[in-house]
Amino acid sequence: MFAGRHRLKVLAFALLLAAGLLVSVSIDQGINSPGNLAGDASALDPADFSIEYHRGQLVLSGFTASAKHELALARIIASEFSTREPTLRYRPGVALSDDWVPLTTRLLSAFAATQSASATVTQHSLKVHGVSSTPELWYERLNALRKALPEQMTIDHDVVIVDDVSSLSALCERAFAQSLGMAIDFRQSSVEIRTSSYKTLDRIVEVAHDCRAGTIGIRGHSDATGDETWNRQLSRARAQAVADHLTARGIDASRLVVAGLGSSEPVADNSTVVGRGLNRRIEFELLQPSL
Repeated sequence: MFAGRHRLKVLAFALLLAAGLLVSVSIDQGINSPGNLAGDASALDPADFSIEYHRGQLVLSGFTASAKHELALARIIASEFSTREPTLRYRPGVALSDDWVPLTTRLLSAFAATQSASATVTQHSLKVHGVSSTPELWYERLNALRKALPEQMTIDHDVVIVDDVSSLSALCERAFAQSLGMAIDFRQSSVEIRTSSYKTLDRIVEVAHDCRAGTIGIRGHSDATGDETWNRQLSRARAQAVADHLTARGIDASRLVVAGLGSSEPVADNSTVVGRGLNRRIEFELLQPSL
């Protein structure tokens, strides 16, 4: 099932892992480091744990049971990952289940069988998304992970098996090409995005997160009604509003290139209502898809 759901989101996500500097990791790096603790988090907060592994960078965040637990995680990093120095944001937890240590350590081991992956664990669910080019090892680690799941926990895993990492750049470009047909609506003569477009923007956010190796072009277009100077200003302001939305959802602003093209690139007849509606659009483009 996890190999069967070939959503473009997941396919594009694979691009992240193909690049990265490879260095060894010291097993005591970051354990219980005060700088890694979340400022206002309480040990009694609902337990969560997340792992991000992209472009050779490994980030672990969340509750740990003890220094021994953190040492076990560090040993897995040292033995199974060739990566830059990991980022560890641990928080001590006191209300953790007995399954928490084997669950999080086996999850980390499973990540070593991927090229790129992202996972979040709570007390009731586990979500894993990523790409693997070593299916036998991935299935083996996934089965071990399943055995550590408590009965009340559900798992949502969407890991794509690929044979050739070099093809991932093209898959990422295809994901952005799919976004070109997505309408983003604004209030009339305004830069305020209608809430009906949020679902579309959520999809764009997912693709942008997954295709982190590329710079994203956001181009605003208008119809030919009215003054062209105003059209260009409005189209750029709308493109910027979209960029601001992506930034608020965690996309680095330095990856976004905004342009307002006014009515200079119509895709339909400006003499009709339907045509003008089609010409008022936002387009997305992956500008630097290469690994």
